Amino acid sequence: MKNIKEKILDEVTAGEGSFLIEIRIELNWDHYKFQNLLLLLNEFLKTNEAGDYLERELSAGIWYVTNFIPHWTSHGSFRKSNNYSEEYYRSAYELLEFIASWYFMGHCPFIGDDMNSEIMKLRELI
Repeated sequence: MKNIKEKILDEVTAGEGSFLIEIRIELNWDHYKFQNLLLLLNEFLKTNEAGDYLERELSAGIWYVTNFIPHWTSHGSFRKSNNYSEEYYRSAYELLEFIASWYFMGHCPFIGDDMNSEIMKLRELI
């Protein structure tokens, strides 16, 4: 069974069944796959918050997904086939920004499990 870091690397390197493969190849935003990506990253960051250094492969992957996802999915053609509201996408992109900030700057923008709560609130915007 894969550990959390291996699962994240599968996601950020567009492994089979990943959210990135879904949006890039299928041009489909799967809310549950996106939610899973965010929850994996959140869990990893909570358990590794005190880390003193950033691992290059993981850092590159996190940088990539937090930049690629908003860029790729904000295109009009993508949005036509994915019927989520502007508020949903705005909230999703904001959560990606929070993840990147937390990972690279070392400060969680939320207290306790509030990040999980924010991730789960996306469901309400579907």
